[in-house]
Amino acid sequence: MNFERPIDNICFSASPMRATVDLFFTGNFIISVLEWPCFILEINAIELVYFEREIEGLKTCDMAIILKDYCQKTVFLRSVLKDKLDIIKNLMSSAKIPAKRRKKGGVL
Repeated sequence: MNFERPIDNICFSASPMRATVDLFFTGNFIISVLEWPCFILEINAIELVYFEREIEGLKTCDMAIILKDYCQKTVFLRSVLKDKLDIIKNLMSSAKIPAKRRKKGGVL
């Protein structure tokens, strides 16, 4: 059995279900195991991350995570603080996962 530790100082708050929880990055996962129900998402299963409601003046935005297995539902992380977006985008980039946002005019 292998265990992974969260990467130090790299976490963000979001709402994957009902409550807002702290999500941590490990080498291969995005996890929240401090509250029930747990949230565990394998980074290798992610095809694309799309940021919704990234509007100037709002403090939060939403993340839609499209999985490589298109039969599985899209994972939504609500109320992500915008001051953590650079960290999230850099981690997605280092994992070679495209992170997109809606440009003005409505196109990707």
